[in-house]
Amino acid sequence: MGRVLAELRAQGDPVRAENDLGRVLDEWVNDPYMWIRRTAVLALLAGVRAGNPDLRRVDRFGDALIGEREFFIRKALGWVLRELSKKDPGWVTRWVEPRVEVISGVTIREAVRWLPEEDAGRLLAVQRR
Repeated sequence: MGRVLAELRAQGDPVRAENDLGRVLDEWVNDPYMWIRRTAVLALLAGVRAGNPDLRRVDRFGDALIGEREFFIRKALGWVLRELSKKDPGWVTRWVEPRVEVISGVTIREAVRWLPEEDAGRLLAVQRR
């Protein structure tokens, strides 16, 4: 794990499918140890912040982790969605909408923080039902 984290810090680039690091993260998202799963999703932040997100991984990792009971993983998924919503609010809205009934409160609160008020309000209203 240390080598992978060092690579993430050094690269600062998005994690891509053809990359060895991407394959490691694909395994980590299903790891039994919650901190490893959390690291997998947080590794996606570099690409999101650089404006070159790996949307396929955000989608897959989000679906893999949406039912998590661990607060820190639910929060981390929310952070990734929140950061992505600053650059691509439409994608985040479209991703959250069909999952609004299963997404956790902490995840959706983070995800909608930067969405247009109309979208955020609509998603939160449905989620609260």
